[in-house]
Amino acid sequence: MVQGGGIALAIVQATPSGLPFRTESAVSMDRFVLAMLAVSLLLAALIAALQVARKKGWLNGVMFRSSAVQGDRSELSLRASRRVSAFTSVHVLARGEQEFLVVESVRGATAQIHMLPHAVQGQGGDL
Repeated sequence: MVQGGGIALAIVQATPSGLPFRTESAVSMDRFVLAMLAVSLLLAALIAALQVARKKGWLNGVMFRSSAVQGDRSELSLRASRRVSAFTSVHVLARGEQEFLVVESVRGATAQIHMLPHAVQGQGGDL
């Protein structure tokens, strides 16, 4: 019985302990630094080109615009504001001739926006 145990011990010791890890880097440090420098220079050139294009107006048709009409530069103004309850407020905002009703509730963290209809002059009543 002692001999069988010795053979099993020899078999366990003969198996390799695991995969050897790589001791050298896959990419040398000088190539890594050169790649990072090239990427940094390309990024800086792209940012500079975008700034120049923006200043010259080349990106006017591409850039995000608000929903306002191109020539309309009127600002948003607060016409009225009321607190309906401890958690709800109602605001009337205006931009040019358009008025918006904003209902804001803290409890549900929601805001509802409604465009208010205008009263038409000469039709005998308010809408």
